[in-house]
This record gives sequence, C-alpha cells and structure tokens, in this order.
Amino acid sequence: MSGTNAIYAPEPAASAPLVLDHNPEPSTSLARRELTPEMIGSIINLATVIHKSRLAKVDTPDQAVFIMIKAYELGLPLTAGFDLIYAIEGKLSLSPRGALAIIYQSGLLAGFSIDEQPDACTVWMKRANGLQFKVTYTRKDAEKAGLIKAGGNWEKYGANMLRWRAIGFVTDVVFPDLLAGMKRADEYGGQIDTDGNVVSEASS
Repeated sequence: MSGTNAIYAPEPAASAPLVLDHNPEPSTSLARRELTPEMIGSIINLATVIHKSRLAKVDTPDQAVFIMIKAYELGLPLTAGFDLIYAIEGKLSLSPRGALAIIYQSGLLAGFSIDEQPDACTVWMKRANGLQFKVTYTRKDAEKAGLIKAGGNWEKYGANMLRWRAIGFVTDVVFPDLLAGMKRADEYGGQIDTDGNVVSEASS
C-alpha cells in the first residue's frame, strides 16, 4: 500500500474486531485532579489576565474560565486548553491533537497504527486492558457525510482530513472515558491542519 504507515505497537494480522480482554489497567492513569474552591479562584484570576493579553482566542474572561476548568478536568495544563479546546456552535470541543494528547499522557495506549492509502485511511488502537478497534475512513464516506466542499480543507488536504477523522472515530470507541464525552472540533465542522490543530472554526 502507498502512503505513510506509522506503527507504534504490533497490530493483529487480521482486521481487529472490538475485543476486550480482562487485563487490569494502571489504577492511577484515570486519576482526575480535584477541582477545589482554591483552584477555581486561581483560574478566575488567571482568566482575567489571559483575556486582557489578547493572546488566547476568547471573547470574555468567563470563556477563559470555562476552557481552563475543562482542561483541568481532562488532566491537561491550564493554558494548554487554549491550544487544544475550541468553542464551536456554542459548545466546547477538542481538537484531534488534543484528544491524542490526553490519550498519550494516560499511559493506557497499548497499540496504535496508521495506514494511509489513496482516498482512505485505516487507524487501529489498542487499550491496555485489551480493548481494540480499527476503522477505515474513505473519501466516499466524507462525500456521503457532506464534508467535502469546494475550496475547503477536504479538497486541499484530503489525506490529513481522512487521517484525523479515522483517528477520531477510533478514539471515540476505545477511550471515551478519557475524553469525557467531548466531541471533536472536526465533528462540528472545524477545519483541521496537518498536525491535528483547528485552523478554522467553521466549515468552508
């Protein structure tokens, strides 16, 4: 097959079904930091400074507070939330890169492969407890979903959009608890660059 094939752990020879082995996971990997009144106060004070700086894409200090609280709950550094969490259609969403960052730091990723073909991308992930899932997302899938529009990123960067879409579908199945049920920015129509960052918060 042509394209990039990045493999971080051996993938099963056959197509991976949804499988769960009863292997224990590290008890600390799913730990969440407690949101104390003191922490909330610190976040509120920091939000005012961040809003005044105009270096983060927030319209109000309240938006900054909400993003930092969500980042804290997800186990991310507070200010990392401004690079990985986006408000689209009035709801907070994760960039694909943000979803991967949370998964990487959890210590629960036991296997991961990306296989890119012309007009398709196959992604496989395995969790430490044995849960594994594989998805192939194609250009035809994107066309059926109405994602491809003239001049949009699907036309300009088709391979990248296929990759991040496939990654997103797999993470939704294998790591929904880590992502706290948050949808990804691309699901709301956000345009994604080659690194999985949101470059536009509306569909082209």
